[in-house]
Amino acid sequence: MASRDTIREVLSSSQLSVDSEKALQNQIEQLFKDRNIPYEREAKVAQGFIDFLCGDVGIEVKVKGSKRAIYRQCKGYMEDDRINSILVVSNQALALPPTINGKIAEVISLGEAWL
Repeated sequence: MASRDTIREVLSSSQLSVDSEKALQNQIEQLFKDRNIPYEREAKVAQGFIDFLCGDVGIEVKVKGSKRAIYRQCKGYMEDDRINSILVVSNQALALPPTINGKIAEVISLGEAWL
């Protein structure tokens, strides 16, 4: 199982297109396949479906949406016992508190890989 650090490194160092949220999800899925990172796509968790679940790391992809709505969505996902941390992959200027429900929360800014 890939660690949160490994997943963060793969996502933050990849130049991904943000044409649409679905296209971005497809690119991430291909990255995981290419690097043999086990994942579940559209995983059923507390409060809905998270875009990816890699072991105990939840990954939510956000191209649009209000910051408040994104936070609420992440907070709901963090109620699931299987999730110990969440990575929000976004092209938006976004910040989350370092923990939500006592679990690690991080934002991966897609723009940084293009610098």
